[in-house]
Amino acid sequence: MDSIVNHTATVIAGNKVNVRQIKGIFNDIVQQFTESLSIVNDVISTPYALQIAASISDELTKNNNNNTDLILSNPSLLKHKFYILIRNTITERLSKLNNMDTEFGDIEKQNLNKMCYLFKRISQNVNNENYEIFENLILNKTFIEPMKQCLDDVAKNWKYLNDVHITDVLSNILSLLTNVRNSKQNTGQF
Repeated sequence: MDSIVNHTATVIAGNKVNVRQIKGIFNDIVQQFTESLSIVNDVISTPYALQIAASISDELTKNNNNNTDLILSNPSLLKHKFYILIRNTITERLSKLNNMDTEFGDIEKQNLNKMCYLFKRISQNVNNENYEIFENLILNKTFIEPMKQCLDDVAKNWKYLNDVHITDVLSNILSLLTNVRNSKQNTGQF
């Protein structure tokens, strides 16, 4: 699976990245996750697969290339199973964090943050063409509720404030929401 990360880095570094190339990368990732039994109930379930998803997310967002960001927010990509897996994994991890079912190490928290950052970057390009798809992917109760619980814990007992990785995760999700709101206000549409 490391070859997919290297291939992603090569594609993103190229001058003419396009939707077809990114979709091909996403297809390869999902296929390899499926073949290696790294997906359970549409959630990335193994630490290695989580690391790969985070590394791919990181490669996709390393540069500040507007063209890449626009491609990542393409409606056909927003419907891709890779994004759904990332969303479900973020939701599942935040739910576990809230319920104290699992203690997460720094690496897993950093991986979670990289995936949240990918969605934050995508949210910078929400527009009339992709808003409804983005809304179905991210702006729904299933995704927002675990974050709300984390914020309630911060408000009640300052939980997570000493954990830079979790505060970064929450910051990226809040920025994602702010980006969508700003896009909506600036265009007066959606």
